[in-house]
Amino acid sequence: MPFFSPQPDRVAIVTGGTDGIGYSTAKQLAKLGMHVIIEDALNFPFAT
Repeated sequence: MPFFSPQPDRVAIVTGGTDGIGYSTAKQLAKLGMHVIIEDALNFPFAT
């Protein structure tokens, strides 16, 4: 696994971050100290 230096005070936007690769990526970025914004289109309410 590659080593990445801490990234405090940086912001990452992860699309599709509620499961799978996006979720794992968001967790790793948070462990590096980043502020992580997670977006997933499936969690938006749909108009009926």
